[in-house]
Amino acid sequence: MTTQSRDGSVRERQGWRRLASVVTRPEFTTDVLQIVKSVVAATAAWWFAVVVLDTSMPFLAPWVALLTVYPTVYQSVKRGAQTTVASWAGVGVSFLIGQYLGVNVWTFALAIVVGLAASRIPGIRNEGVAIATTAIFVLSDGFTEQQPQLFDRIVEVAVGAAVGLIVNLLLIPPLRDRQAARYVDHINRRMGDGPGRGARRRIPWSAGGTERIVRPQTMEAAMADIKDTARTFADAHASGELLVLPTVWDAWSARLAESAGFAGLTIGSHPVGDALGPGDGEAMDFADYMAATRRIVDAVEVPVSVDVESGYGLSPRELVERVLETGAVGINVEDTVRRENGRMRERAEHADYIAGAREAADAAGVDLVINGRTDALIHGTSLFEDPVTEAVARVAMLEKAGARSVYPVGLPDSDVAKAVIAAVSVPVNVTAHPVNGAKAGSLEELRAIGVRRISFGPLWQAALAEASAEQLSAWKA
Repeated sequence: MTTQSRDGSVRERQGWRRLASVVTRPEFTTDVLQIVKSVVAATAAWWFAVVVLDTSMPFLAPWVALLTVYPTVYQSVKRGAQTTVASWAGVGVSFLIGQYLGVNVWTFALAIVVGLAASRIPGIRNEGVAIATTAIFVLSDGFTEQQPQLFDRIVEVAVGAAVGLIVNLLLIPPLRDRQAARYVDHINRRMGDGPGRGARRRIPWSAGGTERIVRPQTMEAAMADIKDTARTFADAHASGELLVLPTVWDAWSARLAESAGFAGLTIGSHPVGDALGPGDGEAMDFADYMAATRRIVDAVEVPVSVDVESGYGLSPRELVERVLETGAVGINVEDTVRRENGRMRERAEHADYIAGAREAADAAGVDLVINGRTDALIHGTSLFEDPVTEAVARVAMLEKAGARSVYPVGLPDSDVAKAVIAAVSVPVNVTAHPVNGAKAGSLEELRAIGVRRISFGPLWQAALAEASAEQLSAWKA
């Protein structure tokens, strides 16, 4: 076999392995199941509205069924209830507007404004879109004929919501159960069998050989451990105290940093990439990276945050789910997208990604510490007329989006650090060398200007490499 043939065969096997990895992931199963559930729910709601209710405008029932199925699968029954209420509100808005203002381009615009304005109200948020779209549907589909049918429209919304909930009860999504299994396994590994890892009871994971059934108390116990750790980490960030979180890359370095007395750790993609081989810049396979993260988390008792670069091409929801599966309770997300030729996200684009991660973590009930990173200072004047102003604007937006700390990489001095610190109320992360300190100052100087979070990036690993090279050079023959 020629070298070219062997290379082709290897690539083919790698392709099949990647495909198998994707297909066997619980997220894939859930996505397929979600499609099936959506089709079943919408079709059943339409049939009920036409055959049983004999309604002339049956579109609302399948529409609300679709809106209800999605949040109750991926988030909570509470969100499904919010969607139902929002759809009722949309019906009410359409009838009020149509009754008193008529149907024209301006009233369509008004319906959208009302819905989007409602999205700013706590408790509604994203459901404001459901208000607007439902109102538009009703207004555009022969409103004058529907005026006397307000009650019918409300019943159709109720039918859609009920069908959506019933379908969810009949077709149980496997994603949460399998995640719970991973959480329980994670806790079991951390507890260990010996007194050295604490005297807490091991949580069994066995349900007759199946992953599809989870005892509620087992799931709660598994999640409680992660939630407690996350809350501890979040509280430390909100304490006003300076946190030094050494950046580690394997179980050995993590245990070493923990034994030195640090209350938390960060995992850096750069040192992990160097340790595993592929290097930094999202060059690692994300599954391999998360496996390395899980080993680090299992090795220590302190909270751990992991650098996920720009998100490895994942949606915020999937990114948060996969990080939480490892037991990590923090993430660092940057605005340079290496897998897209190193382009930099726009301000709003990056803030939206952070907001999506915040929403996913909140939906899971986990106080995930999101460290919002910007590379504006690194890109400098090649992209921005005033990099400092850009960095300040970006970190302010990231805080509003839900970041619990911000990370303007490349602070050149203490004056720029002070400007960033003054722009936000959350901790500002500074990269420091464990021996030489940071450009913005030493540990005490950083504390004095208000820095509240320090990590090492790849610099601790680099310092050890430099010292080791010097030691090893003495043994060259």
